[in-house]
Amino acid sequence: MSDTSSTTAPRRALVTGSTSGIGRATALALARDGFEVIVHGRDATRGEETVAAIREAGGVARLVLADLSDDADRARLADEAADVEVLVNNGGTSWSGPSADLVADRYDRLFDGNVRATYFLTA
Repeated sequence: MSDTSSTTAPRRALVTGSTSGIGRATALALARDGFEVIVHGRDATRGEETVAAIREAGGVARLVLADLSDDADRARLADEAADVEVLVNNGGTSWSGPSADLVADRYDRLFDGNVRATYFLTA
């Protein structure tokens, strides 16, 4: 007779930028599909609201705040997320205005948060 109890870890997903918009909708959908969701963002209030919505619907979630443009924050997020089955690289920032007005420091932060973060979290 075989043991039918499950000893596997729950399926886990990390959704960056999941405190609002498409990221939040994605996190809620993954939770409905049975994933433990790691909610990511920079706003604690919105993050806790997303976690609460998942839990109220019977799901499992936790919040990890991190600035994706900061190497140390991004590494901490990866460490705290550990092994995930699903990674949704949704988080990012934008800037609008004439190209000539985008200073190098701002460009670097945009690149770090939108491109480097995606690469290093995937790695």
